[in-house]
Amino acid sequence: MRVTWLEHSSMMVQLPRKTLIFDYYGQPPLTLDPRCTTVFLNSHHHGDHWNRTILEYGSDQVWYVLSHDIFAPEDEHHRHVRADQTLQLEGIEIRTLPSTDEGVAMIVRTEGWSIYHAGDLNWWHWKADNAAEEADNQRMKQRYFEQLEKVAHQHFDLAMIPADPRLEEAYYWGLDAWMRRTETDWVIPMHFFGRNETIDRLKAQPQCQDYVGRILDLRNGPVELKKKGVKSCGD
Repeated sequence: MRVTWLEHSSMMVQLPRKTLIFDYYGQPPLTLDPRCTTVFLNSHHHGDHWNRTILEYGSDQVWYVLSHDIFAPEDEHHRHVRADQTLQLEGIEIRTLPSTDEGVAMIVRTEGWSIYHAGDLNWWHWKADNAAEEADNQRMKQRYFEQLEKVAHQHFDLAMIPADPRLEEAYYWGLDAWMRRTETDWVIPMHFFGRNETIDRLKAQPQCQDYVGRILDLRNGPVELKKKGVKSCGD
């Protein structure tokens, strides 16, 4: 499996017969491999996770799995999903979780791989200036952990999770909670809003040292994740 960080929360995952493209919003331009089935998966309508220009890639060997809050065509090649739904598509199982913000998170299982993309499902703990804002933070924590309970102790080959520096000292909390409650082989932090040095901060974070070797840094290009006898699409 070859994994490429495109931008922000956009990731391309190339498998032996499929290419999965998560939360792509049009940048950078892509050249799709016609030998492979390509599936775009967009978690919600925010402009840093979706742009309808991606529909210009057409539907010849291309499918779109879009959150219900995205306005787009609905047909065999354009499928909308809601929270807590399971969709079977072209040999792919897609399970959704409700986001703590907008849309859904997606769990994708195909070709022996288990892949999670959080979208904006995260522990959004913002600096609180009053009791009401602190109460909002506590409700957010409860909502996030309710979703973690649904996947607790499950195995994932790869997870892609926000580590948003705007959250200040809480930037890593959602990722850390995921790593401690699931059996995840590799994790890609994302959602940096250009502050890509957040990866360095995360790797130096004392609370993350138990799994620091499983944090992937894709700033210098794609990474290859290996399972015996498995190649990436295009090899």
